[in-house]
Amino acid sequence: MVDKYSRLRQLLSNLHRDESAQDTVEYGLLGCLMALAVIVGEEAVASSINTVFISLGNKMNVPGV
Repeated sequence: MVDKYSRLRQLLSNLHRDESAQDTVEYGLLGCLMALAVIVGEEAVASSINTVFISLGNKMNVPGV
């Protein structure tokens, strides 16, 4: 049991010192943040466009539509 704990502690220590993948993780997080911003912005723009088309449709007052 002590041997497993020691190996786990050594592994975590090595991972803490190893910074080779740090940039990849940061770029991944940045990509997720940008995707979230696009999704939120898209919903707001879609709502605005829908409101404009409804307003135009009401102003045109086309029967049967």
